[in-house]
Amino acid sequence: TSLLDQFLSHVPEGEEVRSISIVSPFWSEEEGQGPLCTLIDRLRTGDRLATDAEVHLHTSAVPAKENEYLPSLPASYGCCDFRKHGVRAFAHAVSPEVLPAEVMGRDFAGKRALHAKVILVECEKPTLPYLGSANFTRKGWGVLADPATANIEAGIIVLERGKTAE
Repeated sequence: TSLLDQFLSHVPEGEEVRSISIVSPFWSEEEGQGPLCTLIDRLRTGDRLATDAEVHLHTSAVPAKENEYLPSLPASYGCCDFRKHGVRAFAHAVSPEVLPAEVMGRDFAGKRALHAKVILVECEKPTLPYLGSANFTRKGWGVLADPATANIEAGIIVLERGKTAE
């Protein structure tokens, strides 16, 4: 079973997804149903995606101007019409700047690459986060003709319902 299928199986029945936030340093092209369009389409097909849903993509940053960064995504994301998938999509560059307080007084004041991999699906009340090693790629999430050829990843999926988590 693909990681995407495992993740989607935890979205609560009867709940509409209002927001999807994805943090990943690596992404697959979206031509021919990549992981993002597959995720959106499966939620839409199951009537589980709100009509005003938003998708936020947090990715590695590339320098634009001094102290300004642009998000680094595959070229196909720029050509993808997310409105036809029924969502508003936003790309965010994760700043590589490291503040001295983040390294606990060590003599490091530079930049570092994004390494986090997180997906957060938010419904009216419950939220469904994934935290793990899977980049948001076809091989990471098993969006392949044969999911058995996907990467072996480690992660956790937690369903939060207000003050409780399952």
